[in-house]
Amino acid sequence: MGVAVYGVSFDSAEANRAFHTKERLNYPLWSDGDKALALHYGVIRLGAQPFASRITLVLDPTGAVVERFPADGQSLSPNEHADAALTALKRLK
Repeated sequence: MGVAVYGVSFDSAEANRAFHTKERLNYPLWSDGDKALALHYGVIRLGAQPFASRITLVLDPTGAVVERFPADGQSLSPNEHADAALTALKRLK
């Protein structure tokens, strides 16, 4: 499809490498320890213990967000995220 897939986590690069290997991921897993990406894309939930929501973003070639899911207050399984991403990418073609 001519797309790139990346995972982003607050975990350290070392922890991400271990997870990447254990789970045999076929895409890069980036460390966002300073939470800059999460803040930029608005996927961080602030509070006593900040955490990232499981959000899937589809970006166009310029980096602009063209799809974001799930919608606020909804929840999707990892498989549902993948299915929604594929549907969104097909619409971009």
